[in-house]
Amino acid sequence: MGGTALGNNLYPISKGANGKHLSTAENYVKSALWKDKTAVKYSVNVIGATNYSEASQTNAKAAFNTTVRPWNDVTDKSAVGDVIYSAKITSDLGELKVREAEDASGEALKNISGGGLKKKKPNEPAKTVKELKKNIEARNQIHFELKPMDIQ
Repeated sequence: MGGTALGNNLYPISKGANGKHLSTAENYVKSALWKDKTAVKYSVNVIGATNYSEASQTNAKAAFNTTVRPWNDVTDKSAVGDVIYSAKITSDLGELKVREAEDASGEALKNISGGGLKKKKPNEPAKTVKELKKNIEARNQIHFELKPMDIQ
């Protein structure tokens, strides 16, 4: 989520774990940013094998410990509050469809809906060329500002 595609920010993850990440931590962060307009610091700490070129019984499993903290001043890296959400997501490249995540106390996490996070496109087509041009101009005015996040 917003991190750079560098080796230190990439780690192989199973399809099931990727889906569980989306339906827990990622949707929590998106909701905070897009719906609540709240700045947060999102961190992921991977605990697992470092040699993952081939999945085997000894290196196929990893845990992705995610934390979300309120970021009170995005210009100051130290202005981060206490953890408000955490998820431990289990990835097993030997069992690709396993979808498990738990909170800090070990309780299973429920999915968080991503519904309503994306802006809906208007269903009504333009009736005139002039109206179409206005719609295109308005759409070109909309933009999102992405700020780099620290991924650990």
